[in-house]
This record gives sequence, structure tokens and C-alpha cells, in this order.
Amino acid sequence: MKKSSIFIILIDLIILACFNTVFFLNLKEPVIQTWISYGFINFALLMTIFTPLLIRKSRSQYLFTIVNTSVSVLYFLITVIVGLISLIAKNFSVKFLLSFLIILTAIYFVIFLLLLFVGGNSSKN
Repeated sequence: MKKSSIFIILIDLIILACFNTVFFLNLKEPVIQTWISYGFINFALLMTIFTPLLIRKSRSQYLFTIVNTSVSVLYFLITVIVGLISLIAKNFSVKFLLSFLIILTAIYFVIFLLLLFVGGNSSKN
């Protein structure tokens, strides 16, 4: 693993630690929607951090890394926006929020795995 990759992962882990610290310092009257959003936001951030590690060696590794990381960042941003809306509004039903985030995660996994498959096939050719 390159030094630059290690530094980027360390910076992202610092961001994760800061997010968790700020979250717990400002946590007042948590409801179930808070914990659902918190879990999915952390998962999305971890996927964004570890996406570059999942990319196989290929002829166009840089392109696949950029595309897969972009998909992960988009998933993270959508999850953060939905999470913030659910935290501010607090009137979403638990079933709706959980269903929406599970479907969003499933769509993300399908796209992400397809991109990994395409990247793996290009390394074999």
C-alpha cells in the first residue's frame, strides 16, 4: 500500500472520529430515527474510506478508483442529507426511514459491485 493511501485513510479516520465526537456531544433526546441515521451515515463514511482498498489492479486502475470513490461519496452525501432531514424533522416513521435507507444501500451495493466486476474483468483482458 502506498504512503499516500495510508495518509488519506488516516485523514478519513480522523474525520470519522470528529463526526462521532460532535454527534455525541450534541446528542439531546435521541429517538430511534437518530440511531438509524447515525448507523447508516457511519457505514457510508466507512465505505467511502475503504473503497480505494477494494479496487483490484487493472490497466485503468485510476479511472476505476475515481468512479467507485465517486459512487461511494454520492451515497455518503445522500445518506447525510436524508439523515439530517430525519434528525431535524423527527416526524419520519421508523419504517419509512429504515426502508428508504435500506433500499438506498441496496442500490449502492448493486452499482458498486457492478463497477468492481467491470474493473476485475478489465484486469483479466
